[in-house]
Amino acid sequence: MKYTIENLVSNLKLRRKLFPCNFKNYPMEFKEGLEVFIDALISAQKSINTIEAYYFDLKTFFDYIVLNYNGIEYLADIRPINLTRFYTYLETEKKNSHKSIMRKKMVLNIFFKYLIEQGIILERQNPIRKEEVIKSKVKNKKITPVYLEKEEIKELFNYIKNKKTNKFYKLRDLSIFSLMLYSGLRVSEIVSINLEDIDYAIKHEVLSIIGKGNKERKIPLLKEELFEGSLKYLYDYYNERAKIDISTNALFISSKKFRITTRGIQMLVKKYSQNININKDITPHKLRHTFATHLIKNGADIRKVQELLGHSSISTTQIYTHIKIEDLKDTLREYNLDLKNVI
Repeated sequence: MKYTIENLVSNLKLRRKLFPCNFKNYPMEFKEGLEVFIDALISAQKSINTIEAYYFDLKTFFDYIVLNYNGIEYLADIRPINLTRFYTYLETEKKNSHKSIMRKKMVLNIFFKYLIEQGIILERQNPIRKEEVIKSKVKNKKITPVYLEKEEIKELFNYIKNKKTNKFYKLRDLSIFSLMLYSGLRVSEIVSINLEDIDYAIKHEVLSIIGKGNKERKIPLLKEELFEGSLKYLYDYYNERAKIDISTNALFISSKKFRITTRGIQMLVKKYSQNININKDITPHKLRHTFATHLIKNGADIRKVQELLGHSSISTTQIYTHIKIEDLKDTLREYNLDLKNVI
């Protein structure tokens, strides 16, 4: 699925949503700089997730500057010391992780380079220095991914099945959880699935996904899993969803009959996780961790897991590794977490 007019309209709606709100206290040049930068991201057809992430990182920075430096009214007035104190604020007061701070540094670097490119500020006015005099010794710590054990998955599904709610939306929720656990799809990839994608998957055992970086990858959806295995809820939900005649062709829909959003799924996962006796902070990404962890624990080839997850290459050598769809099907058959007797 390529970038479509529908995607562009969504991005333009996002722009109207973001601007001109929340900028009453901003100097005019701050507001204009942020607006032209967001417009550039839209023109470059960046994903809505990327645009929102960049926007909120920059807004966090400008909120800090406006609150702490009344004398700064122009972008060219921002100095390296302002950035240094901003990063300290993120670490000491906002308790941001090293990874989160590094992402904000990256966004600010792109933003100021764009301002120079557009002639809004001069090269010598760039507050981001090419090399820091005092280098941080803080490294990005390797954190062991949090994942769910089989018994915890069983408890989660039992809660959803026993909850008194609308039958259609209960089936939808069971489908979303089982698909994330079976395939390791990102939440943004889950919401992008259309009815015709599942129709094709039923016939060919392959689900085509446009993932991070607008890259396409193919995920095996095995017939035996769809009809009577780990994806039985998905198959049943698909049949029920196909009966509903509405304007959107989205597979997963909200109670208002629109395509469900990433935020909608995040809130859904949070709602269920708060009502079960599992001492873990469950998020859609933790379900992705669960998928990958069980594959690796069961002996799957890490290169095939990498392909299934849509990650960038583990090493330069693996760039040249060609993994056929049949190999991926065999990997899932042999190593995937079997949900049949759990859900």
